[in-house]
Amino acid sequence: MDIERYSPPDAAELRHRAEVRLQQKFTSPSPDLVQTDNEQLIQELQVHQIELEMQNEELRDAQNRLEQTLRRYTDLYEFAPVGYLTLTENDAIQAINLTGVILLGRERASLIGRRLTPLIAEQSRPIFNFFVGRMQESASKAVCEVMLNLPDTSNRYLQLDGLGVKSDGQYIYRITAMDITQRKQAEEALSRSEARYRQIVETANEGIWMLDDHYRTTFVNWRVLDMLGYQLDEMFTRPLEDFLLPDDVDDHRRQMARRTRDENVTYERRFRHKNGQTLWMLISAAVLLDAKGGFTGALNMLTDITERKQTEEWLKLSEARYRAIVDDQTDLVCRSLSDGTLTFVNSAYCCYFGRTAEELLGVSFAPLIPEEDRADALTQAMACDAEHPIRTHEHRVIRADGSIRYVQWTSRAILDEHNALIETQSVGRDVTERKQMEEELYRLTVTDPLTGAFNRRYLMQVLDMEIRRAQRYTRPLSLIMFDLDHFKQINDTFGHQQGDRVLKGVATRVQRRLRRTDHFVRWGGEEFMILTTETARSEALALAKILHSELCNAPFPDIGRVTASFGVSEHRLHEALDEWLKRVDDLVYAVKRDGRNHIQHDGDVTDR
Repeated sequence: MDIERYSPPDAAELRHRAEVRLQQKFTSPSPDLVQTDNEQLIQELQVHQIELEMQNEELRDAQNRLEQTLRRYTDLYEFAPVGYLTLTENDAIQAINLTGVILLGRERASLIGRRLTPLIAEQSRPIFNFFVGRMQESASKAVCEVMLNLPDTSNRYLQLDGLGVKSDGQYIYRITAMDITQRKQAEEALSRSEARYRQIVETANEGIWMLDDHYRTTFVNWRVLDMLGYQLDEMFTRPLEDFLLPDDVDDHRRQMARRTRDENVTYERRFRHKNGQTLWMLISAAVLLDAKGGFTGALNMLTDITERKQTEEWLKLSEARYRAIVDDQTDLVCRSLSDGTLTFVNSAYCCYFGRTAEELLGVSFAPLIPEEDRADALTQAMACDAEHPIRTHEHRVIRADGSIRYVQWTSRAILDEHNALIETQSVGRDVTERKQMEEELYRLTVTDPLTGAFNRRYLMQVLDMEIRRAQRYTRPLSLIMFDLDHFKQINDTFGHQQGDRVLKGVATRVQRRLRRTDHFVRWGGEEFMILTTETARSEALALAKILHSELCNAPFPDIGRVTASFGVSEHRLHEALDEWLKRVDDLVYAVKRDGRNHIQHDGDVTDR
């Protein structure tokens, strides 16, 4: 019974219960026995004594219930996920919960009675003072974000939500504090990233030119101005016709009109310098469309290729000189027919693949590509034509020693006078180190560095994809979530290094029991998730039992037995991701509430 619902018995009820208890203690007197005045008095005293005893029992029960309620309230207050503070009118801390103590980074005893303002970083104090003023002036909640002045050098940001309350003629302030350090750090990182992006755009060697749906200039970087010789205001006031040769204006607009949202196109156009000189530009263009697919503009990346075009024209007049120049290149250069047959290779190409020109010419380059990449690589390499004369693509190749490397190719169509394809010329460069770095960077973004398991970000990406696939093909999909029991005690008793060893040991034991198609994720802290594809709840439950037994029966050195609370849930048709995650989280919470160290699944059956 809760103390709030308890009401003590009245005097009449208490006396009646005392008389009943007295009759139970003594046998009834004989009917013909005449009770004297003394016996009546003794009986009254006995009844009164029992009444007192029962009152004492009721008081003890009420006190126990009150103590239980107080402990529950204290736990909810002290261990709330946000800090609770009560401030006096002069900004002194009157009360603070344990979470608030942790956020402020000081002992509770040193905080009580201390003003909060000195604990706020100097740059945030004007915001905090305004926040306090708002609480006093308005009956509505005030909100602000501040940085703390912590004893160490780390920065911590708090979101404060507060309300002023008048008590005994003075204001007190009820404030909740939430740690928003990670969010602020993310915002600062985004701001730095945007600044770097702007710097890259402004300092790029390529011209960046944006046009609206009427082909009017909306943005150019300094490189465009440098290449065309115009001032910035001239670029915004002049029409497109002033920059392109007349024959190329309409063709440029037709190119843009044919593009789809996600398609990038690379082509060459002749531009007119302010001094009248003709310039060749390589344009990499992306069309900008609205939500309905309507054309709203274009983003163009311009590279001045005038010298290259002049060189190409000159090389057509002298094949011998062309071969000498190409052979001196460190990049891989080759020419091939539409079926992949090589007609020319330079020395760098031969050296890279460890073959002579005689071994390479007259045969297809396909054997130099891994079989699984071959079809796509051939399609990309041979896709150049009059409409798309230049293409850039990457694929893997096999060197003479059997090693697999990545090469980036820029392929150009060699056309006859009728724009029919004669050959494709390709220039390649080894980009293996860059690809490896990109793959490593991606691995780092989706992997938990401590346990080697995937992280929460990775699981959210995979969950969205797997749910769509499961719904499309009506296939089962299950989640196993487990939380290590009493992990805080391990950290507090044995230290965080031992706690980290436990987390890594648990991850190792779990991973060796999983299939290659299962996704093992550190969800956060001591919580883990396992996404099991093509798996119904019964099969996931069987796996959970194996993992539960594995953890329970494999003690950790210096620590002993580590247990975990498991929840197993199968995805339901048309169920939202958030609902599914909450369901499996609720199952784990139910296990925690029910004593920990067992498995709960969404079939409403508990397996111990």
